[in-house]
This record gives sequence, structure tokens and C-alpha cells, in this order.
Amino acid sequence: MSHDFFIDVHGPDQRGNHEKLKPLFEMALREPDALPCALLCASFIDRFLLDSLKYIFVPGDTSKELLKPDSGLIGSLYNRARIAYVLGLIDSTWFTNIRLIAEIRNKFAHSPEPLTFESDSIVQLCKKLVPRDGARPGQFFVMGVDMFTPERLEEPRARFLSISLEIAFGLMHRLHRLVGWKAVTSRKGVLPPLDQDGRQTH
Repeated sequence: MSHDFFIDVHGPDQRGNHEKLKPLFEMALREPDALPCALLCASFIDRFLLDSLKYIFVPGDTSKELLKPDSGLIGSLYNRARIAYVLGLIDSTWFTNIRLIAEIRNKFAHSPEPLTFESDSIVQLCKKLVPRDGARPGQFFVMGVDMFTPERLEEPRARFLSISLEIAFGLMHRLHRLVGWKAVTSRKGVLPPLDQDGRQTH
């Protein structure tokens, strides 16, 4: 899945850029086929992890090589999540969920036989996806759909969508915070960790 919704994290209108992604979130929610749905959701998360790391890293050839898709040391979704976790950008629940989302995406993308969200291997992985502490009905809506009702979380596709989009929106919110963050250390590229609401902890 190509990142056609490229975001300039150093651009003047970061929030405006992210507003343009809302139609793509809605597309993922409406997408009837399992493979494009899984690719879209994983791609959103990958995009926001990439943009967050690009903002933190010192600009230059070294960071570009590290973050290069596929060939870079931090070029995969899982490896970007690992770095984001140790930097304090995501908590352990999101880290585990991103690892599972990447595994689900890969199963859909590389299976020799067509899979659906009702396939046993996918169902078992979706069951392992865990809503963050405090996630409850009435808290998170996309296109007017309540993402965390008990009924949605019982259904594999809906559970995958709800948790994937919650992570994507959360990362987008945290990136806005990063872009507005003012340096408090003399060492360029170092940021304090964020709490669950995207606030700097010190």
C-alpha cells in the first residue's frame, strides 16, 4: 500500500494536512473486502509512526536511510512501533496491538488462499487485540459509529477496525502535540515521553 497521503511534518499546516485523511478513515470503515481494509488500517498507523519518528530524528541522510520502507532498519511497521515504544511515544497496549495488526495485515497480504475476517487464524488474532484501559461506549466515534460498543468488539472485523482507527487517531493527535512542542533540552532530537493523552510528562 503506497502512502499517497504523504504528510509534511515540518509544513505550516500540519492539522490541515491530517484533516485530509478523514475520507480515508471513512473508506476503511466502509470497505467491504478484508484485504484492502487491513492494508488501509495498517497503513494509517505506519504513516503516523513514520511522521512522528521523522519529526523526532535529526534530519539528514542517516535518518532517511533508517526509515526507508522495507530496506531501512526502521522501515517496517513493527520496527517503527518498537522504536516508538522505547521512546515513550506509545504505551505497551498500543505496541502489542500494532504488532498484531501488522501480523493480521501480513496474513491477508501473503496467504496463498483468500482470507476473511471470519477465517479462524484471523479470528484468533483479532481476539488478542485489546482496547486501551478506559475505552468505553460513547468515547470514540467514526462517521457516527460508536467504535467501542460490546457488540462491535465481539465481531472480528469491527474489533480490528475499532482498535486500528483508535490507534491511528491517537497517533495523529500525539503528532500534533509533537509539532507544537518546544525544545526543553539542548540536545537536538531528544523529546520527553508522552502520557496516554499525548502530554509531555516532564
